Amino acid sequence: MSNPEHGDGEIRVELRRQSVDTHGRRILHAWAAERNFAQVAVVPDEGRLRVWVADGAATLPERRALLGSLMALATSEQLTGIVLSAGSSMLFRYVARAAGFAGPLRGDLHRDLGDPVLLVAPDVSSDQLLQELSALLPKGATVGLDRPPGLWRSWMRTASSGVMGTVHLTVHDGSDAEPLRLAVPFGEAVLVEGVAISIDTALAIRGRFRPLVDDVRIFYDQSLQGLRTGSVAGAAYSAVRDIHLSPAYASVVAMDTQPGRHLGWQPPHVALAPFTRIDSVVAHEYWHQIEFGLESSRYGDSVEFRRALGGYFGVETLEHVIKGSSKGAPAHWQEAYRRLHDEVSAYAATAPKEATAELFSQWWCTASDPPPSARFFGEVLRRVFPGVEGPPR
Repeated sequence: MSNPEHGDGEIRVELRRQSVDTHGRRILHAWAAERNFAQVAVVPDEGRLRVWVADGAATLPERRALLGSLMALATSEQLTGIVLSAGSSMLFRYVARAAGFAGPLRGDLHRDLGDPVLLVAPDVSSDQLLQELSALLPKGATVGLDRPPGLWRSWMRTASSGVMGTVHLTVHDGSDAEPLRLAVPFGEAVLVEGVAISIDTALAIRGRFRPLVDDVRIFYDQSLQGLRTGSVAGAAYSAVRDIHLSPAYASVVAMDTQPGRHLGWQPPHVALAPFTRIDSVVAHEYWHQIEFGLESSRYGDSVEFRRALGGYFGVETLEHVIKGSSKGAPAHWQEAYRRLHDEVSAYAATAPKEATAELFSQWWCTASDPPPSARFFGEVLRRVFPGVEGPPR
């Protein structure tokens, strides 16, 4: 069975029905030029077509054509609109918002049916960027333009970052704290929702650990080889209170040319909806800065923190868990290493600091109950930072 075709320029997409899942959703495969580039699940929902999209292999033009095909399908079934379920890729959400879909950060996007011709989002002006970010951020957050660095510093920053053209932003969260400062690529289409997610996560973490990370800045750049190749999604350093994120999390073109399957296997934790990969990376890098601050101001507490985590895995300290990777390590160290590797991630098992960052990311980016290891991490965290809670669940 074939469903309506739709063309975007020279791209024609055919939706081929494959099966019906246990939830009653029709599973469709999207084909273009003899290539199956996406899988879609659809079901009528109160007069609208509810859609789930898995499109990791798609290009931006294919995503636009796929959205047009889904709108044509809804029209052919005499439905009144489309609901794009939360959890779709950031680029597909970008395409949907450009086509008139609306909805909250990380939430469902919806649009009533009308003209199925897709729109291509124009270049975003700085004023428009501020407006769109403000609309997506929590009530009370205000976004403004920061004073750019001087000409010499700006040239040096561009030369070291590998990113041409940035806009410097400040975000106030309504408190008396210093604003969050970040530099966003601005030479091409901005992935506004991606930037908003980074800001939203940063504000939430700052608020819970104030004032420990109030001075941390965010830069989207390619200052590391891994950020240039896409093998690293983010980085943080103890000597500088900065977090570096891949430009692909803020740039449509960069993300489209550096697909998610190749973007940043470090850190690797995959968040579940409504949290996104961006939430996970920002949380991971912010934890590095939290831990740097803890070690410099309360070193004894940081040692006890790692001892408690080691005890969860059945050894004296977290360092022994990591050393369990050695073939000559005691058997209970090796077992602790295996558990960390399997229960958290392979990257968590590379170093104590990556273990704590991955555990924090799991604890932070879980919509309901976190897994046992992350739940224990949260219990220990609250002993070190009394009263600290994770994000609203």
